[in-house]
Amino acid sequence: MRALAVVVALIVASALALKAVYWTTSNAQLSDVISAAELERLAVVIETSKSLSTPREFYLEAKPAKLCISVGEGRRCRVLSLARLSTKGLASLPLSAPVVSTSRLLWSWSNGSYSGLQSSIRVEAKGNLLTLTYFSIERTGLAKRFEVWEEIEELRVLADKVVVEVEDVRVGEFKGLVRIRLVKRVIGG
Repeated sequence: MRALAVVVALIVASALALKAVYWTTSNAQLSDVISAAELERLAVVIETSKSLSTPREFYLEAKPAKLCISVGEGRRCRVLSLARLSTKGLASLPLSAPVVSTSRLLWSWSNGSYSGLQSSIRVEAKGNLLTLTYFSIERTGLAKRFEVWEEIEELRVLADKVVVEVEDVRVGEFKGLVRIRLVKRVIGG
């Protein structure tokens, strides 16, 4: 009888120990997952700051987007590198961000395993000035601390018809002298 009591006690103790290990591991994994609200706050901070630190590491990578400018019959294209930041996942967000936007620059995304922020290209037209603003990265890799700076390039085109497209989406059509300002906000780790 006493041997049976010892065996039962060992089984109960083992079960409690396993349960404690399981809950500790599950809680640790859940605490590592970023929330949608945290991503939104991070997007605002990156868009408005010159430097910041985060408690978690993000993987910085570039996603290509094609910019084309057509003048008459000629067409010139170049690839812009859009910033993409990722960390451990969250399942309740869209899979990707829009490439072209008229409002925000950074959008939350998730694929179930990883979540993060993806830059879009914000398009603003005022008269014959077309401004394209986007985030890019200095280099691929892990970072917790970010520096943000701007690099501005301006193109001037004089023609009867100038068409500007991003990823085959027409974002502007102009006549005469057109100024195209590319504002690249670089995220360095």
